[in-house]
Amino acid sequence: WLGGKGRDVTALIRGVAGLIVKEGAESVYAVGLADGCALALKIADGGQRGRPVVMAAALRRLGIQAEVLEEMADAPVFGHGQRVGSVVAVGI
Repeated sequence: WLGGKGRDVTALIRGVAGLIVKEGAESVYAVGLADGCALALKIADGGQRGRPVVMAAALRRLGIQAEVLEEMADAPVFGHGQRVGSVVAVGI
């Protein structure tokens, strides 16, 4: 009962042992960790592109180390089919 193939929630659950995650409307994201800690975030403008980037940065900040978090460290921005930039978390 996850987000499905290719979704960031599915990748996080598969990539971080003991983690459970739920996404919600307007870029709400909540994570529960095996040690009982929890983390929730909301992207103020409701945009989806930065959501996994910010969650991965927050989990890394908590000391979680997993390859999936490195893979989510940035989200590409494309213009006319070419990568022109990326979304990254700053100040976390």
